[in-house]
Amino acid sequence: MNTPVGELWEQATILGMMSGTSMDGIDMALCRFTGSPRQTDSAPQWRYEFLDTDIEPWPDELCEAFRQCFEWSAPEFAEFNCRAGQALAAAALRMIRKNKVTVDCIASHGQTLFHQPGRGYSVQAGDGETMSAHTGHLVITSFRQKNVALGGEGAPLVPAGEKALFPEFNGFVNLGGIANISAGMKGRDVCFCNLLLNAIARRLPGSPDCDFDGQAAAGGHVSDALLARLHGTRFADAAGQSLSQEIFDELVVPLLDGSGGLSIADMLATACRFIAESIHESFSGLIAERGARILVTGGGARNHTLLGELRKAAAISSSPVEYQLPQDPRLIDFKEALIFAWLGLCVLRGEPNCFPDSTRSRTPVCGGSIHLPPSGGYKLLRSEETGPS
Repeated sequence: MNTPVGELWEQATILGMMSGTSMDGIDMALCRFTGSPRQTDSAPQWRYEFLDTDIEPWPDELCEAFRQCFEWSAPEFAEFNCRAGQALAAAALRMIRKNKVTVDCIASHGQTLFHQPGRGYSVQAGDGETMSAHTGHLVITSFRQKNVALGGEGAPLVPAGEKALFPEFNGFVNLGGIANISAGMKGRDVCFCNLLLNAIARRLPGSPDCDFDGQAAAGGHVSDALLARLHGTRFADAAGQSLSQEIFDELVVPLLDGSGGLSIADMLATACRFIAESIHESFSGLIAERGARILVTGGGARNHTLLGELRKAAAISSSPVEYQLPQDPRLIDFKEALIFAWLGLCVLRGEPNCFPDSTRSRTPVCGGSIHLPPSGGYKLLRSEETGPS
């Protein structure tokens, strides 16, 4: 007798892959999940183990092409999509072969190119059929589109995974290209974070990729005028719920270009204050209890100036919370890759992995497209007697 896969996936090894907003690298987390009978306030339903983590750069020629994505023709997009799939497949194979493991699937977020949920689409490059062909593994991609098709924003996708894997925390903030927060099953994009900071840092002499550890921001002073303009431009309101590169280019770049007379250090210090105040203000509507524990991850967690501003905002608040870095430092860079692995696990089990409270979709959604290995030999049903088909 065949039993639905969802009833038997109690342990799985999955490679989660995530790429940042600015194509700044391929984050990979090779994870082993073990299921528990049920989730309680103190014990997660799923336990995870990092078998390996790594960040691989995208090929230079793809990064250069990515900068022109809004000018592509349809054939140029199709070619980029396949080449991105080849690059992701090559990175996945290096990780899998290095660790000499068998994976149940590869869960790949891909590289977001266009995100316009109000117009019914969210497009991530990294063709799943190309990936499955080049890796020989089952691949899951397109985690956002089904949610968008059902009226959702396609973001944020992480709250369900955060609740399942980290029940000891009351809330979460990811300081990535875009800062997003969640508490319970509710979440939202708040403001541009590293996308904003890096755009300013690239105006420094030598055009560095980022303000390393927030050192330049630490030497600057907050501009009340720029801070007011940033707060006056409600990025999340303009997006409805989720933010995108398109909104950044439309609303933020002109603001930066019009801030003449300010030093780059002052602009960075002001941006850190704006990000921290925006995040803490947004949490005030989600978390009521004093002393709530909020896990801080993402590349911005390494920015000491930004983290200091975040804790300063909490200290002067009428309902202070505690912003904490993870005990396992790998979670700073790889929590989202871990959660996309978990999202893939939900697809294998046939369970919803994102919900209306966080994405505004009409119903809970099991989001993700399955790409079977080229030789077949894989079934979404497996026998109690024989194990995986």
